[in-house]
Amino acid sequence: MENAVQSVCSKNNELKELVETLTVDPSARIDRLSMALAGILDAAVNGGTAKYQEAFFSPHYRMKNKDKKDLIARLEREIVEQFRIVGWALTIHGEQCNENLFGLHAHMESTRIP
Repeated sequence: MENAVQSVCSKNNELKELVETLTVDPSARIDRLSMALAGILDAAVNGGTAKYQEAFFSPHYRMKNKDKKDLIARLEREIVEQFRIVGWALTIHGEQCNENLFGLHAHMESTRIP
């Protein structure tokens, strides 16, 4: 559980930093943002945060792990925050990617969770 929280939190911080860099300096390289977004969105297609939700958010898990309710709530907040950050990052990516990345961007948009 702690690893899941740390993993999502770390990815959120990485993504925010990449987006902030590109927001301040649009001439910065976009490849790191492309890779980070693809990693999150491809993982979402293959399970990603849905696996955490399946493992930790079920009524059964919550009942057996009442001592972890704060961690569960934090994981929920981090996942919601990740959806928000991914939306922001995709907007920046779409505005700043060159034509070589249009296909990748379209793919990422199509796998995006609303």
